[in-house]
Amino acid sequence: MQKISRLPDNINEIPVVFLKNPSGKVLEKISINELKERVSPLVSEDYRIKLYRNALEHYADQNFENAELLLLHLIETSEGFHYEYYERLASVYEAQEATELQIEVLTFAQEKIIEFKGQEALLRRVTRRLVKAQKHQEKKLKSQSQN
Repeated sequence: MQKISRLPDNINEIPVVFLKNPSGKVLEKISINELKERVSPLVSEDYRIKLYRNALEHYADQNFENAELLLLHLIETSEGFHYEYYERLASVYEAQEATELQIEVLTFAQEKIIEFKGQEALLRRVTRRLVKAQKHQEKKLKSQSQN
């Protein structure tokens, strides 16, 4: 997937991961690079889960920029294909009304599902969402041309 042009050069230096105590109070904000230094390679799956949960928290708080950065990092660094990252990133773009980016992410996810010989049901789900986003884009373009 191509890098989105509006991202900073090194997104891993942006503090977007919240470390919390058991009661839920935020102790500190750290960058992805700082988190990598603190986490051993043996717990890389736990690391990805923590980043994904942080992305979900940012999404729920409507902090879409940080959610986008975390999801892009997960997509770029994950081995294999994790549809949930693409789906949530498409949701971020949908909430930001960035339909072109949403279509780009869904198209890429569709290609990855085919490449990894993914489930037919998952492919249908992505295709339905892609068609819906494309129709929304067409309506948006049509209304802009009428103005």
